[in-house]
Amino acid sequence: MAAPHLLHKDKEFEKYNYLRQNLSNSYKFMNKNSLKWMAIFVVIIPVSGVYFCYSHEGKYNHIGSKRTKPLWDAEFVPR
Repeated sequence: MAAPHLLHKDKEFEKYNYLRQNLSNSYKFMNKNSLKWMAIFVVIIPVSGVYFCYSHEGKYNHIGSKRTKPLWDAEFVPR
């Protein structure tokens, strides 16, 4: 059997447990500010990135502009 002992409650730990269990009472997940940031990061930035990429597709040859000599000295034959 275990020896008898006193279990002392930690006030800060009890406070943390109470706040953790009642998080929905003290924090609003969907307020106006969070909805604005969600719209920016989930909708506006990805859509503008896709639009920019598709509008510039095939206009620039980045590899050809940097290469000054052929990739292979002789004709390449795969084995």
